[in-house]
Amino acid sequence: MKSEIKENSHTRHKILQRNGFASPHKRRFEPPHRQLDLRTQLSASQVATLAPYTLFESSKPGELLCQEAFFVGLFNGFLPLYLHIVIDTCCNYTFGLLHESKQQLAAVTLLHREVLPFYRKHQLQVERIVTNERWAFADTDDHSYKNYLERNNLLQLTGVARQPMKETIEQLRKTLGKEFFQLKLHGNHACDSLEVLQEDLNQWLRIYNNRRPASNTEIDKSPLEMIIRYHETAECSS
Repeated sequence: MKSEIKENSHTRHKILQRNGFASPHKRRFEPPHRQLDLRTQLSASQVATLAPYTLFESSKPGELLCQEAFFVGLFNGFLPLYLHIVIDTCCNYTFGLLHESKQQLAAVTLLHREVLPFYRKHQLQVERIVTNERWAFADTDDHSYKNYLERNNLLQLTGVARQPMKETIEQLRKTLGKEFFQLKLHGNHACDSLEVLQEDLNQWLRIYNNRRPASNTEIDKSPLEMIIRYHETAECSS
């Protein structure tokens, strides 16, 4: 009989490690039958405990995105500036939009102008988006974000589903702060217009996505290379 377990992060890690799923890469890229084998060995409560680490992870680019918005500093010393980001949970491909507010319109703009066109270009289907329950993503009187997701057949996940991405988001915030915003908002290299700052961010993201190995994976490939690899693998198996 499957034993019941106390639900905590230490227990989750022990279960995943014992079954060869401690690595996020393993959980993403192991064949479906291996993931099914793991779930059939556990009780219902154990499966529920592991849900944020298995059921809400993606096996292909575009399947599950994570969207976030956070304050990055003061532009020109007085204007609050926010960064809206979308991260692909499979390969860490990242999109970014700088805006003077944290409102829903900015979150929708990023999806409409950058994210969905990119996945259409690469013939990939976006299915779900994980968000927090604050700021641009809350179901307030302004329903523009929720309505946009519904029009594009996108499912919004919140709460526990976002937990596995916290480390990736925090790592990206630190990297951007050190490599980009400290230079572009302060000192001799500070930008004098929001448009120029966005162009510089786009250039930084092109290098991040196209040349740098994706963080939190065990593959020494950039996010774009991982998307290309997925297509090559899919073609070979078809």
